[in-house]
Amino acid sequence: MIKPLLVRDKEGQMVVRAEIQLANQEAVRFEARNLRRTNTGVHGYVEILDGETLLAWDTLNTDKNDQRTRLANHAHEGIEGVLDANGAPYTKKFHKHDFDLFCREIWDVWNKQFEPIELEGDVLSEPAAWIAEPHVISQGGTIIFGQPGSGKSYIGLLIASAVSNKVNNYWKVTQAKTLFVNLERSAASISRRIGAVNDVLGLDPDRKLLTLNARGRSLADVEAGIARAIAKLKVEFVVLDSISRSGMGDLNSNETGNAISDSLNRMGVTWLAIAHKPRSETKGGDHIYGSNMFDAAADIIVQQKATESNDETGVQLTVTKANDSAKARPMYFALKFDPYGLKAIRKSSGSDFPELMAEENQSKGDQIYSYLRNEVGRDTISNMSEMLNMSRTTLTQYLKKPDTYTSHRDGNKVYYSVKSNQEEK
Repeated sequence: MIKPLLVRDKEGQMVVRAEIQLANQEAVRFEARNLRRTNTGVHGYVEILDGETLLAWDTLNTDKNDQRTRLANHAHEGIEGVLDANGAPYTKKFHKHDFDLFCREIWDVWNKQFEPIELEGDVLSEPAAWIAEPHVISQGGTIIFGQPGSGKSYIGLLIASAVSNKVNNYWKVTQAKTLFVNLERSAASISRRIGAVNDVLGLDPDRKLLTLNARGRSLADVEAGIARAIAKLKVEFVVLDSISRSGMGDLNSNETGNAISDSLNRMGVTWLAIAHKPRSETKGGDHIYGSNMFDAAADIIVQQKATESNDETGVQLTVTKANDSAKARPMYFALKFDPYGLKAIRKSSGSDFPELMAEENQSKGDQIYSYLRNEVGRDTISNMSEMLNMSRTTLTQYLKKPDTYTSHRDGNKVYYSVKSNQEEK
C-alpha cells in the first residue's frame, strides 16, 4: 500500500515521499517537490531512487499518463530483475502502478502544509519588528523602485551590509544573516561595491557579505540555490537585484507578477527586491514597472528618486505603501562617487535637494492633479485613496470641481481624469 508522507529533506525543503519495500531490505523511493497546480494539472520535480541511487528524474505533469509512464519505465531499467517484499518479481507493470498511486496522492499530501488552524488573536503583542526601520519589516517583503541609474543597487547593498553587520548609522537595524542575490553585474563589480559600501559604513572594506552571483541568469534559475542557502546557512534576509531578471515572462502580465511574487514570498524569510519604474513619466511614472501584482505582494514599497547637485547625488526614499506600520517621512541621503565607485554617504535633508523636496511639499490638490495628468491618466477614488494616502472624502471634494476633472463609468467603476482643453471648449 502506497502511503505518501510530507517530510523535510536533508536541506530542510518540503518533499512528498513514499517507499516501496523490496526483497533483501531494499526499497524504491518516490519523491516529489516544488509542486504547483495549473490549468493543465499538477506539475513538479519528481525523482525515483533505489536507496540513495538516483534512477530517474524529471519535471513533469503528474496528471499526464504518458509522462508518468516514461519516467517509471526509465527508472525500472535500473532495477529490472529485483523481487518485491514477498519474493515475487517486481515487474515494470507493478512499478508503474505504484508510481501512479503515488502521483494520484501527492497534491493532497503536499497541501497538508497549508491546512488552516485556529489562530488566537493577540491584542497585547508587540508592534511589528523591523530588520531595517523604516523600510524593511521582519518577515515581510519590501520593493525599492526607481529609474535606472538612481543608485538603487547601492541602497540595497547598504541595507544588506548594515543588517549583516548591525550598523545603525542610517537605518535602525536588527542583525540577521543576509544573502545578496546579484543578477545584474559581474562578481568583480559587486566585490568593488561591497568594499565601497563597507568603507562608508565604517567597516573593514574586506569584510565579506554572503552573495549569490549569477549575472545574466534569472530568479527562476537561482530560486533553488536561494532556498538551499536559507536552509543550510540559516539565511534570514534576502536582497534581490533585481525583479527585472525574473525570467518568468512579461513583467506587465498579472500571471508573471503573481509568479514572481509567489517566488519571493515562498522563500519564507524577510526580503527586499530592487525594481525599475517605467522610463516614460507620462503614465505610471511613480509606480513599479510591470503588473500591479507587485504592489499587492510587498508589505512596504519605497520609491527612490535621485538628482545631481554640485558633486553629490541626492537620493530620496519615500514609502508609498506600508501594510503593518505608519508611512514614514521621506529619507534623504547625499552620495559622493569617484572613479572607483561610492566614496561617501551622509544623511541629508530635503533642503539640500529642493528638486526632490518639491513634490513632498505639494498641496493635496496639486498631488491629485499631477497624479491623474502626468502618471496614470485616469483612476478610481478607491485606488487613488491607497496610492496617494488620502481619504475618499478628501478626494471627492477635489474631484467634484467640474472645471478641472471629468468622470465616466466603466462597468461598476467610476474613473476620474483631468479635463482636456478640447472638453473645456
